[in-house]
Amino acid sequence: MPDESPQDLAHARWRVRFFKHLVEEHSCHPYPQLRDSVWATEDASYRDHLARAEATLAEMESPPPTNIMLFPGAPTQQYSESKDP
Repeated sequence: MPDESPQDLAHARWRVRFFKHLVEEHSCHPYPQLRDSVWATEDASYRDHLARAEATLAEMESPPPTNIMLFPGAPTQQYSESKDP
């Protein structure tokens, strides 16, 4: 599967739903006794894609940092939303 980065938050959420669906469907194999190394490889791949999609979504949903380190050892500068000087 190609490893593409989501363009926006909606796409990132879609990717999580898509890979979650693949993992769930793949784990519902009708004949568990027929699961072989190919099945295990596919399952691991789907789970890996899901984990990366969830990590990307979490990163995109997290708010940007409010403290910016000017340089190591220096105090941080707090930025606020207010327009007062």
